Amino acid sequence: MNTHTLEFFRDQLPAGARLSMPDSCPRVLYVRSGSFTARSNAIVTTLAPNSAWHAVGSCEAVAGKAGAEVYRWELRRETGMAAARGALRAALTLDPKGAYLMRCDRVDFPPGGIAYTHT
Repeated sequence: MNTHTLEFFRDQLPAGARLSMPDSCPRVLYVRSGSFTARSNAIVTTLAPNSAWHAVGSCEAVAGKAGAEVYRWELRRETGMAAARGALRAALTLDPKGAYLMRCDRVDFPPGGIAYTHT
């Protein structure tokens, strides 16, 4: 079994600002507001609000004309020396023989709505 860390970041980028992510790890970026262009190797994608993008290698995001609020999740192998960097952090034990999927789903509720237990 391998121990991993899932971290959540909230990045507020002014217009034209670059967010460089040089580390190679599975990650998901979600555009909360504004827009950004993501680059990883030869792949370039522009995203609008309420859309997500994923990558495994190093990448960068450049905020659009109105800037961008970006929610970011990164899954890293735990080295025992890594300092917490994100706003939230959770340790996970993953079986190296297993296959895993990082999902980015959005669920909206009306005011006072309740998320009942589901399986």
